[in-house]
Amino acid sequence: MLFIFDFDSTIAELQGVPWKEVKEKVITYGQSQGFDIDPSVHLVTTANHISDTKERKAEVDRIFRDYEKKAVGAGTFMVYESTIPTLQTLQNLGHKTAIASNNTEPTIREVVEATGIPVDSIRGRTSVFRPKPFPDMLNSLMKEFGIPKQETFMTGDNFWDEGAGKAAGVKTFIIKPGTLDISLFTSLV
Repeated sequence: MLFIFDFDSTIAELQGVPWKEVKEKVITYGQSQGFDIDPSVHLVTTANHISDTKERKAEVDRIFRDYEKKAVGAGTFMVYESTIPTLQTLQNLGHKTAIASNNTEPTIREVVEATGIPVDSIRGRTSVFRPKPFPDMLNSLMKEFGIPKQETFMTGDNFWDEGAGKAAGVKTFIIKPGTLDISLFTSLV
């Protein structure tokens, strides 16, 4: 089986990212590209809307990465206490674990390397053209491991995770931040 996890607010927290500032930069960039942007719309939705070409997506991803990199460099992240034991148990049982996040892949890799989160693969917003709620990350992971959707599970904390899971046709668990536990999966493993 393949167990895919969202990153921020599911298995870890990037506490030092000023998301309001990130959103302001993304909006400013989008407006410079001719987009009429409603500032009340969530950052992820706005970023996905603006990222309609390879060039614009690269710039939006760069904005995300610049802020995330500062937070990781300052050590302003934490991994939830149950994350490592839960993922390690799944791997010990012979299952694959992966991360699919709207954070950038380099950021996720840096935190994984610094903390030892046991994952077999990572997908971030920089890994695919269409981030969550599109199914691209999940489909890519299922293809990488050759595991069908009937044996794949997505766990996250928001409707982008739920949307990606539904679009990919996999069973999806939505949890509150910090509540990941192996007991969620005992009936599956």
